[in-house]
Amino acid sequence: MRKYYLFTIKKEYYEIYKKNPLVLYKTIENLYKLKKDDLSYGITLYNQICDIIDINRLKNYFNHIKEKSNGNKYLIKLNNQFTFFDFHYSCIICKSCKNYPTVFNTLNYYNKYIFVCDFYNRDYFFLNKDVISLSNTKYNYL
Repeated sequence: MRKYYLFTIKKEYYEIYKKNPLVLYKTIENLYKLKKDDLSYGITLYNQICDIIDINRLKNYFNHIKEKSNGNKYLIKLNNQFTFFDFHYSCIICKSCKNYPTVFNTLNYYNKYIFVCDFYNRDYFFLNKDVISLSNTKYNYL
């Protein structure tokens, strides 16, 4: 099971990081591992790099394709693939048995600048098709 964290990156930061997503991944990973004492710094850095997620817009779309839902949690079935989503204003948490769930393709319509991180597997990529996916690399550079 893969657990992905999806962040909407501000356009100006997308332009900076699209050719070097490792730096963005390391920055977001540091936010993910941040201690409570540094929360104020983390919020400031997050707000600088990321946009707040429009949960209502996503819920409106996902209500049409959901298998089940409860609050901000959705179970989606596309092409016989089940994917679980949990929407937060800061990020979208996605759990899937697939490395690249089919439903990721539809998220490009929501935002072109979504950055996906799997902190457990140290995997990251932009959903945008303009950027080469790094999801199949072996982490020899980390």
